[in-house]
Amino acid sequence: MDISILPAGATRMIQLLDISINKKFKRYIRKKYISNCIQNNTFAKEEKYDIINWIGDTWYNDIIISKNIIHNSFKTCGLSNNINGLKIT
Repeated sequence: MDISILPAGATRMIQLLDISINKKFKRYIRKKYISNCIQNNTFAKEEKYDIINWIGDTWYNDIIISKNIIHNSFKTCGLSNNINGLKIT
């Protein structure tokens, strides 16, 4: 393991979730919440069970967070999951 000091603001360029996944994930959860509020005609606090189901639905939905999106986020960050350290192509 190597310890590195990163300049301020650099994490947004190297964190996979920040680059490609979080925005889509949060957008989908927000849509679920708004849809649920409209359906129930209330902006009451949601049940934890509902939120957990939304998270599961979102994470396992290949249209929202596809393997290709995850793969491309590694490429965008210049990170490798290859043992030899070569960049993903």
